[in-house]
Amino acid sequence: MRFCVLWLVSAALLFADGGMVLQHTETGPFAVTVFESPVPARVGMVDLSILLQTSGTLEPVLDARVDLELTHGDSRLRTRVTRQQAQNRMLYAASVQIGAAAVWHYNFRVTPASGGTPVTVEGDITVSPGEAGLDAYRIYLVLPFLCLAVFALHQRLKWRTARKAG
Repeated sequence: MRFCVLWLVSAALLFADGGMVLQHTETGPFAVTVFESPVPARVGMVDLSILLQTSGTLEPVLDARVDLELTHGDSRLRTRVTRQQAQNRMLYAASVQIGAAAVWHYNFRVTPASGGTPVTVEGDITVSPGEAGLDAYRIYLVLPFLCLAVFALHQRLKWRTARKAG
C-alpha cells in the first residue's frame, strides 16, 4: 500500500514543471528555449513560455520585450509574453486560447531592452482535439481501485496461509 501512495506522489512530482521543451536555439545574442503546456497541447488554453538567456554565459535575460504570434491558415493570434504571467519568474509566458486542432506556427519576437536588433524564434506546435470528459483521467480513477484489489488479494492469501498453518 505504501508503494502505491509513494508511486502516486512521485508521479505528481514528475509533472511539476508543467511543460515540455519544444525548441532550443541560439540566435543572435540569445539562447532561447520554448516550452509548451499542457503536453500534448489540446484545443483550449495553451501556455507557451520561453527561457531567454545570453548566448555566451547563459545568464537569464529578464528585461527583454517578447511578443508572440500564432498562425494557422487565416487564424492569427497575437499577445505579449511577460514574466508576470509565468510561475517561474525566469520564464516569459503567455496563455493563449486555441480554438482549432491543427499545426500552428509560432513566432516569438524578442527585442532587447538595450534597443538592439530584434530576434525571431519560429517553430510549429501541434494542437490536438480536446479530450472527452472523464476519459482524460481514466487511469487516475482506476488506479486506487486496482491498489485496493491487490491489497485485498494479498490479505486473503495471507489469511489462507495462516489458517492452513494453524
